[in-house]
Amino acid sequence: MRPPAVRPLLSLVIAIAAFSGALLSQGVAAQYKWTNPDGTVSYGDRPPAEPVKMLQTPGASAKAGPGSADAALPYALSQAAARYPVVLYTGNVGSGECQPCKEGRDFLSKRGIPFSEKQVRSAADVAAFKSGVSSEGSLPVLTVGKEKSVGFESGSWGGLLDAAGYPKSSMLPNGYRQAAAETLTRPAESEGVKQVSSTREEARAPRAARNTAPAPAAAPAVVDPNAGSKIRF
Repeated sequence: MRPPAVRPLLSLVIAIAAFSGALLSQGVAAQYKWTNPDGTVSYGDRPPAEPVKMLQTPGASAKAGPGSADAALPYALSQAAARYPVVLYTGNVGSGECQPCKEGRDFLSKRGIPFSEKQVRSAADVAAFKSGVSSEGSLPVLTVGKEKSVGFESGSWGGLLDAAGYPKSSMLPNGYRQAAAETLTRPAESEGVKQVSSTREEARAPRAARNTAPAPAAAPAVVDPNAGSKIRF
């Protein structure tokens, strides 16, 4: 039989071990970690219903850091982005920027929408755009999943985002940055279109006219006078 003085100490050790085990099991089960409006930190196996700053979500990349497009997104935002990805199609007006395109980009950034930007610059881009995105030939174009809006209209764009379940205000992590814009087609594809077009034109041209000066460049895109929210090309 153990001395009476040892029993309370043994009971205390068992209680501490049981409490530590409970904390460990709770930490393993908790997949979400967030900061509450009052500054306290909470854990749970389900995401909070109200907009909060998420510190940890399931499947978040451990390598992602501040300023990364791969930074962990809050649950509601990541779900909407996975089901209804947002793509913005933009372009330039001559040597200047398409103003409606800039306004649309600023609108998405202010609302905190993760999106990819595709720029229409070359002849190959224009061909791909008209065949696969919009035959109307107007920019900008916003696609949210399979839905599409031509020209920048904050009400129309906001409605598409609302229907897809995107938060109405930014929930992006601190330091998050959008991925860099890319051209709609790869440079090799653009060069291929130029070469094929040049060969066809040369074959159709009369022999005497082949040494004439090159035709003037195509006119740049112009602002649609009937719709200030987009440009046409």
